[in-house]
Amino acid sequence: MSNTIRKKILFHYMIGGTAGGSDTCLFLLLKYLDQSKYDIYLLYKDRSKFVDELESLGIKIIQVYNNEITITKNHGKSSNVKNIKEVGSLRTFLGGIKKIVKERKKIKNIMKIIDDYKIDIIHGNHYLTGDRVALIAGLLKRKVVISHNRGLYPPDIIDKYIANKIDEMICMSDFSKSVYTQNGISDKKCKTIYDGIEIDEKDIIVKSEGETKIGCFGRLENWKGQKTLVNAVEIIKKTNTNIKVYLVGNGPSEEELKQLVKEKGLEDLVVFTGHITNVKDYMQSCSIVVHTSIVPEPFGMVITEAMALGKPVIATNFGGPLEIIDNEKDGFLIPPQKPIILAETILKLLKDLNLRNQIGKKAKEKVISKFDVKDYAKKIEQEYENI
Repeated sequence: MSNTIRKKILFHYMIGGTAGGSDTCLFLLLKYLDQSKYDIYLLYKDRSKFVDELESLGIKIIQVYNNEITITKNHGKSSNVKNIKEVGSLRTFLGGIKKIVKERKKIKNIMKIIDDYKIDIIHGNHYLTGDRVALIAGLLKRKVVISHNRGLYPPDIIDKYIANKIDEMICMSDFSKSVYTQNGISDKKCKTIYDGIEIDEKDIIVKSEGETKIGCFGRLENWKGQKTLVNAVEIIKKTNTNIKVYLVGNGPSEEELKQLVKEKGLEDLVVFTGHITNVKDYMQSCSIVVHTSIVPEPFGMVITEAMALGKPVIATNFGGPLEIIDNEKDGFLIPPQKPIILAETILKLLKDLNLRNQIGKKAKEKVISKFDVKDYAKKIEQEYENI
């Protein structure tokens, strides 16, 4: 019989409600961590499908950030970096201290959870500022403390102090890591581990019949750049009308985008799906997936998800996508806000079925070798052991 003591890890936190990228990434990590090695505790704000499923897998679920902290009775059976300016003024420092004082009750509550469940490791799921109360609670209780950077938020002076004290910062890409290292945090504190996705090697490449489907997946908001795609469709329409473009998602720019589509007379070619839950079905039916962000993405899980389904992806050439796609080998990288170049690239793929299949095949091979969630979970486990 093994005498290994199971480490207890407290994750902060799952937002719940309508699941976003940080929740999706955390869900996949928790799903694949080895529960024979670790007892896993999850702090969450609102219930969601992810919270429910993790509870059924034996994860201990603890609700926070309401009037009280409550524990469920049934625990179940499972930006361009160069433009970021350092913020370090006395005013900013005092503002940070004021926020910490206001959140002292949350810090005390998390400290109590650490004591009650004899937690060994605190793992923040967002970024230094977003996980500040949990990181401080872990430091005060002298536990192993890890911050997982899932965004492009430059550290303020309080963040830098915390970063110097915690054990490690895991970054979802070298680009997101650079937001810290180029703003005063030691490179030695940061480790890049790419987020993983679930891969089914049996997934086949679905070939469209009739019109060719092009998909763009993500929230409809200005920085996601869907206007570039709409403008590209206007160009494509001059030579090819046998397409259907799906804008999958919802968001604050939806009405503005619909008006743009109407003004350009593209209603027959552009479909707004709204929020959907069967994203994979839509993605599977597409021949081409387009990712049009006009500011850098910290990573780009939509890209890896599409590549895993054997789809040729066209993405903008900065931020996380640079670390995912080898241009013209397993996808295409183009400048942001260049509808003519986007249209030319789409037309190139539309005209050449062999090219689409070749790029899609290489894309799937890349994801299987580099972005499998099982490998991702093992890398995180190795960091726990190293620390």
